[in-house]
Amino acid sequence: MTNPETIILPAIAMAIYTLVALGALGLARLRAVNRHQVDFRYYRLYNSGTQPDQLQLLNRHVQNLFEVPPLFYAVVILTYASEQVTLSSVILAWGFVVLRFAHAWVHLSTNFVPRRFKIFAASILVLAGQWILLLVALLRQITVQ
Repeated sequence: MTNPETIILPAIAMAIYTLVALGALGLARLRAVNRHQVDFRYYRLYNSGTQPDQLQLLNRHVQNLFEVPPLFYAVVILTYASEQVTLSSVILAWGFVVLRFAHAWVHLSTNFVPRRFKIFAASILVLAGQWILLLVALLRQITVQ
């Protein structure tokens, strides 16, 4: 039997990565303002001027971390709360995290869109697998009762 708490570890890894990315974005913005690459007033409404491409890329990367990953956190929490943690659910959770890290690496290095898209699509399939696994487990539990 799988220890139920093991499903939480991938979520913690994803949260730590998100916090690191947020910190990196904050530092990059501060550097850009200090180097006069961006006027600080740009950050009031994000519509007064522009920011360098690399900073825009990092900004978009952080935004990505608040689009699909919340569905990952939700399925992890629901899997744990409904006591449906299995080895398969833990493997899928780690698979999602690994794919998101790979996506980050491609996005922030070469930013080769075809490769990035394939990794993104794979992460979506893994996430869908997590939700399907949870749904099937819950339906089985409901029909048994």
